[in-house]
Amino acid sequence: YYLFCQNGNIIPEMNDPISTEIKERRKQLGITQHDLAELSGTSEKTVRDLEKGNANPRLQTLIAVLAVLGLVFLLSNILKDD
Repeated sequence: YYLFCQNGNIIPEMNDPISTEIKERRKQLGITQHDLAELSGTSEKTVRDLEKGNANPRLQTLIAVLAVLGLVFLLSNILKDD
């Protein structure tokens, strides 16, 4: 389970796969994959793979990409009472 936050606020409508959210947010900001890669300190191939859902990035890489997009990734484990 994951949540996206922007400016400290949870964005409830952002519940698609991470790959979709990264691509859509990048396009909203009007930046290219090349720009996102350069600004986040990763490769353009990594950005392409992230947007296709074909990447298994290090947490540092994911955080860097999301930071450029103005997003924060919160990971939560929802425990069920048995």
